[in-house]
Formats: sequence, C-alpha cells, structure tokens
Amino acid sequence: MVQFSTLIAPLLTLVALSGGAVWTGATSALGAAPWWAEKVVWAGLPAGIALAATAWLLAPSRRPRLLTLAALTVIAFTLARYGQANAVASAPEAPELAAQTWYFGWFATCALATATVASLFRYHRPAH
Repeated sequence: MVQFSTLIAPLLTLVALSGGAVWTGATSALGAAPWWAEKVVWAGLPAGIALAATAWLLAPSRRPRLLTLAALTVIAFTLARYGQANAVASAPEAPELAAQTWYFGWFATCALATATVASLFRYHRPAH
C-alpha cells in the first residue's frame, strides 16, 4: 500500500493546477462553454485521480501509461472541439448530440489530463 504522505504532493499539485485552470479561464479560452467551463474542471479532477489510480493498479509500465493517457486526452479534446463546432452550426435544429459531445468531451479532457499529470509522479509499490 502506498503511504498517504507520498500522495500529498501529487494531490496538492493537481488541485493547484485545477484551480489555476479555473482562475485563468483556460477551459473557456480553449473552447468550453462559459456556463460549465469551471464545472468540468472540478468534476474531472476526482474522475482523473480515480482513472490514474486504476491505471497504476493495473500496473502497466509508466511510459505506455503516460502515452496512452496523453493520446486519449488529445482525442477527447478533439471530440470536444468537434462537438462545439457542430453545436454552434446546428443550433436551431437538433443540437442535443453535438452539445453532449461538446460537454462530455470537455469532461473527458479534464479527467484524462488529470490522470496524465497524476501519472507523472512516481508511486512506489512495497516489496512483498
């Protein structure tokens, strides 16, 4: 089991980065709707921590885990931008799917970005 003291610095770093993203309006500047731009950051934080913990428990080596999470973050961001473009373009018709793609794409982007940053830290497994 990992000691709690080894998790304090990563958790504080993730909270500080999330707070910085909210404070600077980074998600809004990158295309999230102002109404929920802050919400996806704070919702993505615990989801990303859980995802990083799950990936760590599954024990793939560090480099493939980082590359996979980073690639998934880029894919999620691309889907969010695609959803944004289609939600704006089809506003009067039926924008539900596009708007959902936009929102959930941003939620996935924040969660995966959190998991990627969390995976940058080294957590030691105890020897049996």
